[in-house]
Amino acid sequence: MAKRQNPPRILLTPGPVTTSARVKQSMLEDLGTWDRDYLALTEHGRHCLLALAASLEAPYTAVLFAGSGPSAGESVISRLPPGQLAVFANGTHGERMADIGRIHKIPATLVRQRDSQPVEVGMVRDALAPEPGIRYVGLVHGETTTGLLNPLHELAQAAKHEDRIVLVDAVSSFGGYPLPVGDWGIDVLMTATNKCLQGVPELGIVVAEKFMRSAEGQGRPLSLRLHNQWRTMNDRGGKWRYTSPTQSVQALKAAFLRATIATAPIKRRCRRRCAA
Repeated sequence: MAKRQNPPRILLTPGPVTTSARVKQSMLEDLGTWDRDYLALTEHGRHCLLALAASLEAPYTAVLFAGSGPSAGESVISRLPPGQLAVFANGTHGERMADIGRIHKIPATLVRQRDSQPVEVGMVRDALAPEPGIRYVGLVHGETTTGLLNPLHELAQAAKHEDRIVLVDAVSSFGGYPLPVGDWGIDVLMTATNKCLQGVPELGIVVAEKFMRSAEGQGRPLSLRLHNQWRTMNDRGGKWRYTSPTQSVQALKAAFLRATIATAPIKRRCRRRCAA
């Protein structure tokens, strides 16, 4: 008697999401982390991520990590040069940013909004104006726990008006909503591949400006040292410092080519920049 096959699952979870047959098929080939094809694949992925962030012409770069979204966040927060961090939260992802700061002995203040309400621009202004010691501002675009979308553009502009460095968790929104990092004043964007990008888990992403090009060696987790990872990828044409999730990187390219990846302007940009 033939074994009954279960119907394909449709995941309605915050992540991981349902992946297409094309994404699944892309992971069937074994690639070594030193293979030229794989190095080129990593560089292609970095280029496409910058295209999605509308930052090809700006001094931004993209870095990949083996790990989930919080891995990307920890790679950034753990290597912050001295200064206070203020995180504006209305859910678990914002709270996690503050927790990472405290674990790494970074003075972190949590400014909490109700889970059912977006973070307000006035909260940012009121918290920053009297506190010049706050150097970094942590914001969440799409709060995964509730699905609430915060007014990121306005919040980031309020922080830049006070001359602060803006760190953004966009794990739930990158690839699904326009996020022009330079135009919006975002210094560092942290995300992952297994939500709006419709890839598979365990690939963390950092898109950042010059922020990561200083303080080489800073960061307590050896495997998450942001500058070192960027330097290796940048200088050695897509090389990773340690063994990387090759299947996840292959799936990322397939995900980029999906017609449903994002809104129309992002679709057009992705197709134009990433079809090679």
